[in-house]
Amino acid sequence: RVLVNLGPLLALALVVFLFAGLEPVVTGRKVFLTAENVRLIAANSSVIALCALGMTVIIIAGGIDLSVGSGVALCATVLA
Repeated sequence: RVLVNLGPLLALALVVFLFAGLEPVVTGRKVFLTAENVRLIAANSSVIALCALGMTVIIIAGGIDLSVGSGVALCATVLA
């Protein structure tokens, strides 16, 4: 039961350690787990995390609305 609950987190950790371990073999450099790269990944994924949080609240409240994705895409296209 614990493995079912922690499965996605364990899979994410496995992927992170796999890429961190294979990076020096493929590129010859170690840049993946640097503080700057982790900060950039967190900054770039914050927009998606905020949209997911908002959609979660909307779905829990019972007002299922799938137009948020197109609104985010429109804003990203106009502001780019």
